[in-house]
Amino acid sequence: MANRYGDKINVVGADVHNEPHDLNWATWAGYVEECGNQIHTIAPDWIIFCEGVGSDASGAFWWGGALGGVATRRVVLNRSGRLAYSPHEYGQSVGVQSWLAYDGQTAPAGWPNNLCPVWQAHWGFIFEQNIAPVWVGEFGGKYGLDGTGAVNPTLSPHGDFEKQWTANLCTYLNGDFTGDGSNDLSAGKLGISFAYWSLNPNSGDTGGMLKDDWQTVQTVKRNLLNRILAG
Repeated sequence: MANRYGDKINVVGADVHNEPHDLNWATWAGYVEECGNQIHTIAPDWIIFCEGVGSDASGAFWWGGALGGVATRRVVLNRSGRLAYSPHEYGQSVGVQSWLAYDGQTAPAGWPNNLCPVWQAHWGFIFEQNIAPVWVGEFGGKYGLDGTGAVNPTLSPHGDFEKQWTANLCTYLNGDFTGDGSNDLSAGKLGISFAYWSLNPNSGDTGGMLKDDWQTVQTVKRNLLNRILAG
């Protein structure tokens, strides 16, 4: 891939592996260094995107999202300034997690402000402590909607809770790291970078930003992102 796209100005980097989870952080970090250094011999300006594993000292997390090991074992490439940590972060559409609220269940204590410490422990501290850039490589959900944009709690439950999860994640990405309504970014610093999953409507876990016709935008989903798209 580096040989093919390394000189293309619209290709900025490589995600070494999608959602690694069946190995520990130290082993994975070594693989990223090995792969990243080799890629840089061909495409020296590429950013190497390093996802997390499936669990760390803070416990089990989303596949690709557990980056707590960075606190004691950082990825170090031969070429500096070309690394970004890239967690995947999801809500109720993707699975059951103890920190999320679900229809018909008692919400976790402090919901939804309980989410900030969860993000901080697994990946947010990397950005907050200026260890390295963070680019949330995936997040998204169904938000109670089906592929036509209609509210459908049978096919897509927990929609209201998932909207709260996204609203709080967007606030966190914008720099409110404690959920108290204040911006915690230092002067001149921008928030955490991100990509949304997915544009295409045929993702089984999340659906897409587009409806099933592959043309019309899911307005509810689009509006949830306004606060981070506005900068």
